Amino acid sequence: MEVVLVLSGLLVGFALGFWIASRRRDGAVGPATGSARGFSELQLRTYDTAPEAGVAAVTPSSQPLAQAAAVAVVEPGDVPTAVPPEPAPEAGHVGPSVEELRQQELERLQKSCSELGARAEELESQARRMRRWAGAQLQRSTEQLEALWKREKLPTRVHEMSREPVGGVMEQVRELAEPLGEWSDELGLGGADVSYWMGLWHALEGRPTAAVEGFEQALRKGIEGEKRRETQLALGDALWLLDRRKKARDAYRQVLDRKRLPGVVLHRCAQVAFEERSYAEALSLLESILERKQTPLQAFTMASLAAAKLGDHAKAVALCEAGLKRFPDTPILLTSMLVPLGQLGQRERMQEVCARARELDPKLAEAPFSIAVVRLHDNDLDGAGELLNEALGLRPDYPEALFCLGVICNRRGEFRKALEYFRRAVALKPDYAEAYYNMKDSYDGLRDFESSIAMLKKAVQLNPEYR
Repeated sequence: MEVVLVLSGLLVGFALGFWIASRRRDGAVGPATGSARGFSELQLRTYDTAPEAGVAAVTPSSQPLAQAAAVAVVEPGDVPTAVPPEPAPEAGHVGPSVEELRQQELERLQKSCSELGARAEELESQARRMRRWAGAQLQRSTEQLEALWKREKLPTRVHEMSREPVGGVMEQVRELAEPLGEWSDELGLGGADVSYWMGLWHALEGRPTAAVEGFEQALRKGIEGEKRRETQLALGDALWLLDRRKKARDAYRQVLDRKRLPGVVLHRCAQVAFEERSYAEALSLLESILERKQTPLQAFTMASLAAAKLGDHAKAVALCEAGLKRFPDTPILLTSMLVPLGQLGQRERMQEVCARARELDPKLAEAPFSIAVVRLHDNDLDGAGELLNEALGLRPDYPEALFCLGVICNRRGEFRKALEYFRRAVALKPDYAEAYYNMKDSYDGLRDFESSIAMLKKAVQLNPEYR
């Protein structure tokens, strides 16, 4: 593209020179107006003057006088200069016309353009060779970076880059990666592999935004094979670090059909599904990793809660029991069983499990809260309220406990007090659709129907099931 622009500039320069030469030629052969009449008079003065007695006639130039003002074709960038006049032609000789001179000059310009075109093609060929050479150098640097990465066993999973490599490894990586990134950007070269390794390097340096750009560029450039799968996973991890969870889930979904995906990936996708109230999807994703050795504790608790949300309380209890085999005497798993046990009517076992959870962790607010939920289902408002206040004493920023207290106030007709609890709950949990929906009931009780409609719209926006 640069060569084409240079050639265009040269052509314009030659055309301008041709025009200037024409103007100068006209000025030399005629009066200031450059008219044809002035040219004829000058010819008469040159060729038709009578010689004096005893003196030979004036010998005219062998070339036409107009030739004296012709502009020579010069190298691009030089200022055109006039050709010096040659000896006068012999008597009776008639030179070429102005049009013929212009034609000759045009032919010279065309010849020059042809030569410039050949030179341009030569330069383009050189540019192509240089780009191939630069691409080869970039590829070699990429291979060196990859070899170093493998030799030092650096992680290729972004979620595993929790600590910086020891010793001088990081410095070695920088020495290769920094110039590689600069060359790739400045030259506009480098394939998908370069972008992939740049993304990994940025992730290792703790720059998730730059890492996302690298991985997305690698995917756009068409990275293939196993590297494409790794790039999708790395992109999802980097997006997750930026708290762009839905975008991360979308990246993960591109490879969810693969077997033996990292448990952390499935767990993250399940988290997003759970937040979107897609409990069946969340449970399905979690069940595929519950038998793995590296299954996190949170996977069992989330699976149990998803099953309970789907109304399968027996399965919820079974999932907690499976988790307790892997993580014995874990208070959070014990408290996750309480509400399902209460729904199944197993009140005695519920009390035993609650006592064990409190024994293991007396400050666990989930224990009194879970029993309060069961009491609330039984419409034991006083008992539920007492336990909820106990839970808030252990954990003041407990939005679910505040929500339940608001529900109790609504049932008692204390609508203004209920609104206070609901507002505190949504301040801690802005996407709390259930709280907004119950605020609608509070405003209905206060006969403030305009506010009631506003709360219903907000609840529907967060959870379309409230339509």
